[in-house]
Amino acid sequence: MAVVIFRVRAWVRNYWRAGMLVGLLVGVIAGLVIGLAAGARRTASAPDRYTAEFDGDPDLRVYQLGGKPLDREVAAIDGVRDVQAISFVAAFPLPADGSTPSIDPEPWAGDDHIAGARVVEGRFTDPAATDEFTANAELVELLGAEVGDQVQMIAFDQEQVDANAFDNEPAVPAFDTTLVGITQTPADFDDPSPTMILSRGFLEAHPDVGLVWTLIDIRLDPDASADAVLDEIREIPGAPGFFTDPTQIISADARRAVRFQAIALWLVTAIAALVAAVVVGQLAGRLFASSSGDRRSLSALGWRRRDVALEQLVQVSLVAAVAWLVAAAVAFLVSGLFPLGALRRFEPNDGAGLDWTATGAGLVGVFAVIVLAGVLASWRLPERDDRIRSSGRLAGLFTGAGFTLATGAHFAATGASGRRRAAGAVALSSLGLAGLVGSAVVGLSVAHLVDDPGRWGVNYEQVFGNLFIPGEPSFVTPFIEDSNVSALSAVTAGTLTIEGRDVAVFAGEPIRGEIVPVALSGRAPVLDDEIGLGAEVARRLGVGIGDVVSVSGSEGASADLRVVGIVVTPDEAGNGAALTFASYAALEPSATQNVMLVRFGDDAPADAVERLAAASFTPPESLGTPTSVAALKRVVPAPFALAILLTFLLGVVAAYGLAMSVRARSRDLAVLRALGCNDRQLRAVIHWQASLLAALIVLVGLPFGVILGRRVVRQLTDTLGIVPGATVPVLLVIATPVIVLLAVNGFAWSPGRRATRTTTSELLRDR
Repeated sequence: MAVVIFRVRAWVRNYWRAGMLVGLLVGVIAGLVIGLAAGARRTASAPDRYTAEFDGDPDLRVYQLGGKPLDREVAAIDGVRDVQAISFVAAFPLPADGSTPSIDPEPWAGDDHIAGARVVEGRFTDPAATDEFTANAELVELLGAEVGDQVQMIAFDQEQVDANAFDNEPAVPAFDTTLVGITQTPADFDDPSPTMILSRGFLEAHPDVGLVWTLIDIRLDPDASADAVLDEIREIPGAPGFFTDPTQIISADARRAVRFQAIALWLVTAIAALVAAVVVGQLAGRLFASSSGDRRSLSALGWRRRDVALEQLVQVSLVAAVAWLVAAAVAFLVSGLFPLGALRRFEPNDGAGLDWTATGAGLVGVFAVIVLAGVLASWRLPERDDRIRSSGRLAGLFTGAGFTLATGAHFAATGASGRRRAAGAVALSSLGLAGLVGSAVVGLSVAHLVDDPGRWGVNYEQVFGNLFIPGEPSFVTPFIEDSNVSALSAVTAGTLTIEGRDVAVFAGEPIRGEIVPVALSGRAPVLDDEIGLGAEVARRLGVGIGDVVSVSGSEGASADLRVVGIVVTPDEAGNGAALTFASYAALEPSATQNVMLVRFGDDAPADAVERLAAASFTPPESLGTPTSVAALKRVVPAPFALAILLTFLLGVVAAYGLAMSVRARSRDLAVLRALGCNDRQLRAVIHWQASLLAALIVLVGLPFGVILGRRVVRQLTDTLGIVPGATVPVLLVIATPVIVLLAVNGFAWSPGRRATRTTTSELLRDR
């Protein structure tokens, strides 16, 4: 043991700088991988942790259809523990520059801390105040306002709201309010519309302002029944009507986006870990490798392989200690970057933090890789010196193609020891390239998907009307009489209970032409005893085409409808259902056709849209992008970020691998030079080696990446229940091999230049 300690001390004196450098490099590489793993775990758990910070999801969400908010009456029901409510009010802010008021913002009044809202700047409103409001960042930017600024408001009375007369002069005198806080809610991820919430006192101070509807979130006592509470709510005297909607502080669509990013991060982590293991192993192996002469001397002195392994285990531990400290510090810093992008709003605790599970597993993995590399270095046999020999199978293909090509093929096909090259490195690089190409295919496909309304069921050109206001019978007349309209459907949207679950439904009646929901399989419903279900709804209910489902309305009417298709509805994509308007009206007698879907003829004049828009007010984003697609739009950068990271990792591996390969073949290059090979030929050999390896990697990785990307996109579209299809540009297929070949030859330039500027004796000393 004393001899081992003596040799370790000698090693430390001679190699402490190299040991510190390797420990630092290994620590940085390992820290990045651990940070990625911690980031993936942090991202995946963010929705649940955020929800827990706000006392969990509401047990019941109720929509009150008009009238004075009844949240206080709801709060008085036995079993109700807490109630939060906001009412959609017809009051709109004027921009700071005095320009024409916009009705784009969503104006609410009530509890501005509802639905997991948190303050980014300023504070929440005082419930007793009558002139305060909070707003999200989108509205603040639209208004050009800051916390503390006064904003003038215009408002419409209830009569104007009921008549959908928002094109008239506001009946309520203008008034001032003060912006007291900028807030952020998880709902902004699904729908980043400019939103403001006026204080609760505003409703009592401004009874003349019209109300559209009220949203009430209810939390119940542990032993209370949601159905019983809902029954009592519907029996409140004077209630205008209620419907419920399953809700989460962080929606299912947002959670899907979180899972999408978390899976991408785990994929990056897995690939990065494999690459890191190879790089760390090579660094450690080169540091701890002893020469064959040294091993023979130790063997002559009676040392056994386990004695050498013990010596290097101590050396490894010293380097690992440095790597651990650096890795923990890097992982701590990297973890603070997650969740990435728009998903960061779901993280309840901003800032860096140490994930002990990921860190502990990572540090154990680092130690294991370094130990394995060190032990293998101590056990390996003396290198063979007869390396310039038959080129092998791959080189045999090029024996007549020139000396440099044949030698480069031999170098590509064999390792520095003369044996056939291990498939692991090529497979790892091919996997990395496949991940890069697959990420690009997914990113391009998702970007195209969110910009193509046809993918989520929009098969019309224009929408007119207001879903929140009942439609008058005369509403349809201008559209029927307009000869420029080639296809027309009168529709509405609402909620029905299907097999005990509340589902958003889209009900329509084709009047001219055929504008019906897009069917992924089967067909759209055309008879009054038929229904089409979105893919998500069908999966949730466990039903398919041909099954019969029980459907009921808010007032108790029910019917059995046959599923005739898996459909895509323009308001909910795959998370809704479609039926005829007659079927919906039988279940909801108060339903009216309040929206028109229109396609124009090819020869329609440019002002056709303006003329019809003047006949009825249409609020912005009427039948806007479904929340599932809107949520997906917010994570479009994720696959591109993955592609960028994989590009960086592959570049590092390629540059390092080529440099180490040339260094390991110093003796081969020296022999080639001694045999008369000139500088140009030496460089050509190295570039042929790089090019042939790159070609093999592209040959495997490119098609696998395209297949992988298409499968991911198909899985994504199937999950969302939208029209499938992946975007694989021809330019991507053509450019990938060209870029890879240019890149590896660029990486080969420096090692090739070094080989030509080094003498034969120096090349031999490199060994």
